[in-house]
Amino acid sequence: MHKRVFTTALALLSAICLLAGCGGKTNPGTTPGGETPGQTTPGGTTPGGTTPGGTTPGGTTPGGTTPGGEEPGLHVHDGTTYLSHGGTCSCGETFPAGDHVWDTSNKCTVCGYELPVTDGLVYTDVEGGLKAGFDWENEALLSEKTIVIPAYHDGKKVVAIPGFYDGEEMDPVTFCGGEFEAVAVPNTVQTVPTYAFYSCPSLREVYIGGGTLGDNVFMSCPSLREAYIGGGTLGSSVFEGCASLKKAVLPANTTVIPEYTFYGCLKLYDFEIPAGVTEIGQRAFMSSGLVRFTLPATLQTIGSDCFKNCYHIVDVCNQSSLSQEELGLTDVDDFHTEAASSGTITEKDDFLFWTFDGADELLGYFGTETSVVFPADCNGKQYIVRPSAFTSSDLVSVETGDGVKAIGNSAFEKCSHLLRIEIGKNVETIDLYAFSRCTKLLEVGDLSDKIEIVQGATDNGGIAQYAIHVYTDKNDRGLITKSGEYAFFSYGENHLLVDYYGAETDLTLPASCNGSKYAIVQELFQGSRLTSVDFGNGVKEIGKKAFYNCKYLTSVTFGDSLEKIGESAFGSAKALKTVSFPASLKYIGKDAFWCGGNAGEGITSATFAVKEGWTWWMSDSTQVAAPQLDSLDDPAVNANYLASRGDYANAHKIMKHE
Repeated sequence: MHKRVFTTALALLSAICLLAGCGGKTNPGTTPGGETPGQTTPGGTTPGGTTPGGTTPGGTTPGGTTPGGEEPGLHVHDGTTYLSHGGTCSCGETFPAGDHVWDTSNKCTVCGYELPVTDGLVYTDVEGGLKAGFDWENEALLSEKTIVIPAYHDGKKVVAIPGFYDGEEMDPVTFCGGEFEAVAVPNTVQTVPTYAFYSCPSLREVYIGGGTLGDNVFMSCPSLREAYIGGGTLGSSVFEGCASLKKAVLPANTTVIPEYTFYGCLKLYDFEIPAGVTEIGQRAFMSSGLVRFTLPATLQTIGSDCFKNCYHIVDVCNQSSLSQEELGLTDVDDFHTEAASSGTITEKDDFLFWTFDGADELLGYFGTETSVVFPADCNGKQYIVRPSAFTSSDLVSVETGDGVKAIGNSAFEKCSHLLRIEIGKNVETIDLYAFSRCTKLLEVGDLSDKIEIVQGATDNGGIAQYAIHVYTDKNDRGLITKSGEYAFFSYGENHLLVDYYGAETDLTLPASCNGSKYAIVQELFQGSRLTSVDFGNGVKEIGKKAFYNCKYLTSVTFGDSLEKIGESAFGSAKALKTVSFPASLKYIGKDAFWCGGNAGEGITSATFAVKEGWTWWMSDSTQVAAPQLDSLDDPAVNANYLASRGDYANAHKIMKHE
């Protein structure tokens, strides 16, 4: 197997910032996570930094200078260095317009720009020239942060790159799953094939000079932030699931935006639809972060659900002949045919505000931090948090501050990573479902003078429904900490494992939470692709549905500190066949190992270190009297009881050690 873990590449979070302009500025930040439509991506903080300035494994890039006289590197003028040489750079240089024309030394014959080609790629002969691929055995290449594919290699034109499949098997030189952070493909490459850069976890910037893009080219690249496409047509789902994508520039001559192109691109709020577009496919922008845009006069066809779940759209200039109903944009505040909007969008530190009809609303946050403090005002006034403004966001900790006076319906719904929310003193109302399905919202700060928040209550939008701590003094906050790819929350004697940002399928859980034993919060790994879990000696409790429906889970190893397994903790984990309970275990909750009660499904063997002193209950609340259960000597009978099979189909499946 080549040196990569492709099965874990769906969501790894290492990402280091790239040079983003002539001044060599870095763009540090965090990689967003949270739930995206159809998939889950992790969240968490990633380090900032810069990429090497033109060096490649084994030495420096070929000699020469960029049009600005700089050494080869990620020199970006107008964001399109790799695509064309037109425009004026921020360094003041002006270059002729037009596509690059490369010579065999990878230097543009028009402007003199030289590609900072990456060493260590592998090349194979194909029709018309060469295919450039990735060498997974090259240690230096594996650590390279920027991949620049040449236009020529050894005098031959590079016309192709690999996709994911080579026939029916993985292409051995595919770029899929690579941990590089930027990639540039020159306009000599005729086709960027299906899944070419699928699931590259650290990829942040892409430059495609031309050619046809196949389906799913950048699908599930969770860290991708900027994409520049110089020419050619797009396949479907090219950027689907790229939750961090903030800027995407398509070719000016684009006529079709295919189905699912930007599905789930939560941060894509400022997008310019090319003026000649005639067709937009179904769900092309569904669940994206679009805020305002213009639909060109050329637009003739739009697919179903194109803008469904685009909660931030407030301003649309429609120059097409399609009606507001046909476009599915009936809820847009300012839908107009004139160029000018009657509303105003204001940006403050990656927060967007919308002022319309005298009301000021916080639309959402489009930055990369996961712990945020809301702005103190909007145009000098208090504001409301717009309904659905942060739905499915990756936020972990939020302080609304004193600028917020109301929180709208579903404002934070399905924020699956949100651990803490602090309500400012001026908040007067929290609407229904504002915090619906925020199952990890364990701590709430109530600094409001107008409302009272009660732990466990379902009012105020369900803000404290899952809370274990409500505080009224900032000094009484709990502690959110990280250990590797794990996040913990501690307050008093409560120590909880609350999130996992990695993508490994074989886990060994941390030995402690700040030196203490801890519990796994409910539903933490529900539905994940885990195959094995070693709980070690740090875990004392497994929460409700913590591993529910983990259908690939085949092995669990419980440590000597485990005391409680919660309700449905391993329910529907049908591949799990064998469990062995330690002497420390005192409680097994209802349906903890239930998989439907069918023969052959779920556990078939369950052994106990302590075989006496247990109370077993049936569904009618009577104790099980079967002698074989009193001794717990038969692993198969034990398993049948826990899984509700055969004679124990009506078992209530609660066990308490007396």
